[in-house]
Amino acid sequence: EQYMIACMVMAISLLIMRQLGGKWWCSLLAGAIAAWAPLFKETGVSAIGAMGLFVIAQPIFKHRTWKQTGVDIVLLLAGAAVSMAPLYIWIIGWKVPLALPFYFVWDAIAGLIPRSATAQQAGNYVSSMRDAMPFSGQWPKVLRYYLALCLPVSLALGAIIVRLTKMVFSSKVNPQDKPGGLRVECADRFILLLGVWWLLDMAFVWISPASYEQYSLPLTVWGAMTGGYLVAIYRDKLARAVFKTKWVVTGIAGFVLMVVMSWHIFAGLPRSPYSWMKYPQKRNGYVQRLQEVSQRRSFGARGYWEQAGEYVRSRTQPTDKIYVWGWIPGIYLSAQRFSSSANAFESEMHTRPPQQLEQVVDGLLVAFGKEMPKYIVDSRKQHLPLDRFKFELWPIVGYSAQGQPQFLPPDPQTVAMFEQKWGQMTRERFGDDEARRFEIMGKFRKFIREHYEIEQIFGDQVVFKLKT
Repeated sequence: EQYMIACMVMAISLLIMRQLGGKWWCSLLAGAIAAWAPLFKETGVSAIGAMGLFVIAQPIFKHRTWKQTGVDIVLLLAGAAVSMAPLYIWIIGWKVPLALPFYFVWDAIAGLIPRSATAQQAGNYVSSMRDAMPFSGQWPKVLRYYLALCLPVSLALGAIIVRLTKMVFSSKVNPQDKPGGLRVECADRFILLLGVWWLLDMAFVWISPASYEQYSLPLTVWGAMTGGYLVAIYRDKLARAVFKTKWVVTGIAGFVLMVVMSWHIFAGLPRSPYSWMKYPQKRNGYVQRLQEVSQRRSFGARGYWEQAGEYVRSRTQPTDKIYVWGWIPGIYLSAQRFSSSANAFESEMHTRPPQQLEQVVDGLLVAFGKEMPKYIVDSRKQHLPLDRFKFELWPIVGYSAQGQPQFLPPDPQTVAMFEQKWGQMTRERFGDDEARRFEIMGKFRKFIREHYEIEQIFGDQVVFKLKT
């Protein structure tokens, strides 16, 4: 989301600069940068959609001529083509096992370009998650995140309502309004761009039923940018007012209201918007984050995933490969080492159909056969749906009196008994598909037992070292 947001903000800003009299290269760069946003996450198409609608609408609303619009469209498309060309050349020319950029577009055009094997194995994340997490469990989470972000949501919604009201009650265009001018009328035209952008991201939050908090990051940025329209109107009214007292008071009241609506973002949240469980103490506010940063600087505090990554880094060479099972990709960053497999993570082990999970596991074992990871880290992260047993690479069967984990003994008889009983328990609690997934994971567990040994534990992260 963070890389996607950066690309979209730069692209939209460059387009606005172009529309306000900027040079031709602003449109070229806008298209080039916007094309990268969906490569970080598919929802980055929201900016592309808003930009396309906005550019096409400009001659309709008499803001630009059809000729100028045609030039803008050509420049945007040329920028996108130039920025994507190196990726296509690399993937196709070198036969890299990655999905082509915008493969979801080619899928929609009746298979114009075949998907790679990796893309075919990826499966339909949204549909599989929808089966695991129905809409009845999703909508309260999304609405709670909307509530937590009430300030940017209110700013954007207010800006759109004000603009629509002005369109309904004012049919006259100020003849003094010129491209590049500072009058508020110049800002009116960009609500179409920013408002559509914001509305799309408000809607895209509903696509995945997982509803993680990071899904709401984009709409906060667009909400703030769209809400800037209200600030522009206020500034204009204040500048024109003969008696400024009421507008000064209005500004102060508005600022106080903004502080109230965003106070929890700074002071911390008492409850989790995701689960609505009450926190032991406030979390996720700027106050708590600053305290965390201070502790890290003062005491060198590190998360368990960072400790695991640094441990691996200190015991490997830059050319050594590793693998992290689960979804804590930060371990790769902390370790500064690459994955042995093109599929460097897996977070859908409980939602993939069993046959797809088997393809994933088989693909990993084939990749490891070509280049064995020197270290494998089992993140042991709980994945959706959260009621399932973790698919551990070396199961923990108990804990000592001192709280140390006791791992499954490697002798064949004990392993066979564990596989049989745990598989039966999984079938009774979660059904045949989950039991089949557990059985498929048995191949991975066997591979770990035969080729690796438990070397270190950092919180939940278990570090395995290749046997010598």
